[in-house]
Amino acid sequence: MGQRRGELSLQQIQQAYRQRFDLEHFFRFSKHHLLLDRFQTPELTHEEHWWPLVCLAYVQLWLAAPLASDRPRPWERGRPKPLADTRLSPARVQRDFAHLIRPIGTPAHAPNASCGPARALRDLWTTHGPSRRVRGRLASLRPGAAHRLPTLSGLAHTTPQAK
Repeated sequence: MGQRRGELSLQQIQQAYRQRFDLEHFFRFSKHHLLLDRFQTPELTHEEHWWPLVCLAYVQLWLAAPLASDRPRPWERGRPKPLADTRLSPARVQRDFAHLIRPIGTPAHAPNASCGPARALRDLWTTHGPSRRVRGRLASLRPGAAHRLPTLSGLAHTTPQAK
């Protein structure tokens, strides 16, 4: 604005400020939440392709703002709720984005269940029941007596004796 600042109207100054304000918020949000500065590659073309993806993700968040609902974190529950006519910020829309995408679904098929290394232990328990070693421990437990039960942390837990 410099030497010609007397030629500018307040409306032009306010428009210039708003443009700059929006750009600063975009870069801050993109760096913190959309990983704009985390993408590191020696290939310049890869980084040039990363920028439009981040911009598209940001546009999706702005377009999804009217559909999103406010989901405060547990420590934010005491704060006043935003007014009904205000748009949620992109960060708040990002918190609710999984709930917006879930009804759309995915073209991918669900993975087949197998006993592979990625299978959860609870799935094996419900499918095949307890192992022989666990069944032996369960059978040795008598009601009314105090027993030491193994836990995941390796610490013993004693059950109170029944009267």
